[in-house]
Amino acid sequence: DADHFDLPCQEIHDKWWCRNCDEEGMGHHPEICVCGKAQFDSETWLCGDCLQATKYETQKLLDILIQDFGTKIEDLITNFSGNRGYHVHVHSDIMKSLNQNSRREIVDYIMATGLEAGLQGFKPGKGSRSTLAEGGWRGRTGRAVYDYLTSATEREIRDLKMSRNATQVVLKSRDEVLDTLMTKHPSNILPMIPPKQLDKLVAKAIKLQASEIDTVVTTDIHRLIRMPNTLHGKTGWQVQTIPYGKLPNYDPLMRAVVLEGHNVELEFKGAPKIKILGETYGPYGEEDVTMPVGAALFFLCKKGARVKK
Repeated sequence: DADHFDLPCQEIHDKWWCRNCDEEGMGHHPEICVCGKAQFDSETWLCGDCLQATKYETQKLLDILIQDFGTKIEDLITNFSGNRGYHVHVHSDIMKSLNQNSRREIVDYIMATGLEAGLQGFKPGKGSRSTLAEGGWRGRTGRAVYDYLTSATEREIRDLKMSRNATQVVLKSRDEVLDTLMTKHPSNILPMIPPKQLDKLVAKAIKLQASEIDTVVTTDIHRLIRMPNTLHGKTGWQVQTIPYGKLPNYDPLMRAVVLEGHNVELEFKGAPKIKILGETYGPYGEEDVTMPVGAALFFLCKKGARVKK
């Protein structure tokens, strides 16, 4: 769900305000307001970037379920939630028998909670071959570090807050580190990046491979499941089942907006920009706008507008 991520687009379309002092801002609200209180109201929207981020996390989840847990493709059902994310259902007798504690262990595995680099091959004298092709988190950790170092900017490397020497090694000898990961055991980079400094790099890198799932929903064995083909009350969009293999090209802003018909005149109080069915709407202030009912329903459900009388 997009609510669980810190995304740049949220600084554009989400806002908050303090109920105590009327301080306000964009994006996620702080833990404590400048007035010392923690009493906030918020208004959250979504956009194509939000939905793309949740789809990416869903793809990573499917990969882990199939590659690490041996889940059969025919036992997986992926649904667009109709709002800000996706639901993945695993239909197997083994999964159905799991209690909350067992589900919590699976959550920790998928999110790489408590992962230690030393147990994934980054330990002195523990092997001779590269681990990038190995299964599970042992191979995934090596690939995560490799992918991160391949794409990270100098600013992102410095933001890891490693020691000065470790930072300089990564910046000046990045190709050597990457070659070592590709051709040798990961323990061979320890002379270049000490374990305590490497832990900071690994902690950041594994987020590229872990899947940010909803921990509360996943561990709840009594939660109601949203039915496919129904409309979500917060968007007016349809809950849709996506066949395996079709997720990469699935776009809910084109597929899940199913209501068709006449144009509707809306009286806006304010709404950010969003692209629905290929058309861009907004941003809107206090104004009247006429649009197709499929787009209008979204703004009505989000309470950004009402039907013009």
